[in-house]
Amino acid sequence: MFGQIAVTQAMLPLLRASRGRVITVGSVGSWITLPFGGPLCSSKHAIRSLNDALRMEVKPWGIEAILIEPGSIHTDAVDKLEDEVESRLASLGEQGRQLYGDAYRTMTTAGLKQERNGSPPDVVARAILHALTARRPRVRYPVGKGSRLMSTLGRWLPQRTLDTLRRRALGLS
Repeated sequence: MFGQIAVTQAMLPLLRASRGRVITVGSVGSWITLPFGGPLCSSKHAIRSLNDALRMEVKPWGIEAILIEPGSIHTDAVDKLEDEVESRLASLGEQGRQLYGDAYRTMTTAGLKQERNGSPPDVVARAILHALTARRPRVRYPVGKGSRLMSTLGRWLPQRTLDTLRRRALGLS
């Protein structure tokens, strides 16, 4: 998040001169937080909020600030996450593993399956291309499997209902 701010601020003089566009890749995770995903999802929420503020702040110079919000996208990062499960659990210590180990493994297995069945990365690239070249780009581009559903559920469902759905979808009791 802080890197995004620093790069954008550094580029503002050129953006104003060219009436350019700021394209930020966030995540549908800004709308719907998953168990064990608090740090990642909160950073994506911060990116979304910063993009909303930036969009209004740079409007006087004709600059567009556009957010790409991927859902399930299949990349090699899925394999990396799978390889890190046990080392992450080891960092919790014995009590942490006893309390959270089974739930974390279950959630990770369900999440990895969903990501492996996700959209190819080129859907994100196509959205970025459209955001860069469209005469009047959209403010947000939800892309990839589940992106529209997840962002809609995150905005409209009561939180306790959403909690129940998330836990069920991830195999958690």
